[in-house]
Amino acid sequence: MQLKSLKELHALITQWGTDRNMFAANGGTYTGQWVKLFEEAGELAMGIAKKKPAVIKDSIGDMAVVAIMLQGLSDRDGTLTNITGFDLFAQVGVYSPNPAPTQLYFIANELTWLSSDNHSINYKGSYLQRLLSHLAAIAINQGFTLQECLSDAYNEIKDRKGQIIDGVFIKEQDL
Repeated sequence: MQLKSLKELHALITQWGTDRNMFAANGGTYTGQWVKLFEEAGELAMGIAKKKPAVIKDSIGDMAVVAIMLQGLSDRDGTLTNITGFDLFAQVGVYSPNPAPTQLYFIANELTWLSSDNHSINYKGSYLQRLLSHLAAIAINQGFTLQECLSDAYNEIKDRKGQIIDGVFIKEQDL
């Protein structure tokens, strides 16, 4: 089976979020998704610390899904970018593949800038791009690609049902 491109996966995941009312006015919230991103970053750090490639791969995919949700919410709220034709994956491959702990440091920095409480910046797009670049570098460091991680994450969520509570999608079995 051939993997879908990052662009195709992006479209599928965006549609998944749309179908679950993530981007509706009463749907997901930027703060809720930002907290979810932090949760997934913690899982990534644990996977790196315990040298668990499957956990690392899963966490990278999950963080990329949440980044796509944040892109949609930022676009809805007018805080994504002022650039026409924004490409979330434009910086993937730009940074050198530093060791995973170094990339975690960079990710923590991007998470700080992406905070919903950070009012010192107008647009979040470039920080989301850099976040995905760091995730891609960790994936490469572990022997897989961001595309593989995102594909696995999409396949895991594509049929998932649930509801949005306090701005976060909660899967049916966790309700």
